[in-house]
Amino acid sequence: TNWFQGPNDTSLDNNTLTIQAWVKTDATTQNGFIFEKGAVNTQYALFQEGANFTFRTVVSSSYDSLTFATADYMNTSTWYMITATYDGGYKKMYVNTTERASSSYPSKTLDTNTYGVNVGRHSTGYYYNGKIGAVRVYNRALTVNEITQNFNTHKARYGLA
Repeated sequence: TNWFQGPNDTSLDNNTLTIQAWVKTDATTQNGFIFEKGAVNTQYALFQEGANFTFRTVVSSSYDSLTFATADYMNTSTWYMITATYDGGYKKMYVNTTERASSSYPSKTLDTNTYGVNVGRHSTGYYYNGKIGAVRVYNRALTVNEITQNFNTHKARYGLA
């Protein structure tokens, strides 16, 4: 299967969170979703949009996007662990174990809805052009040490020494 759609799970309706995914992109410029909770632009998501990797959250029906230029940190021949965190004050994005983007985003209550989750696309399309090895969603922001531990635990599976 190139994508997965799952039912609503209210345990994913959090105001602190981490999305973590192992990906191997086939295009550093594309419009393709890795993970989305809620219908498009209604809750939170991790995806490539044009030349950027994006972590989007939605508050009061308005979205905020944190991005980094995909080609600056990724290529089409390697697996990468992408991590996006929100701790209630800051949004951060990591490639493997290195922080690549961050922004202040204090005390926001993220929107929720009854729509489920999608992996490999958003609710109506934008299929990811590449491979997705694993996706994890946490109800808290992982620390750098926890991100590093996850990377070191699984990197051999993805051909990284």
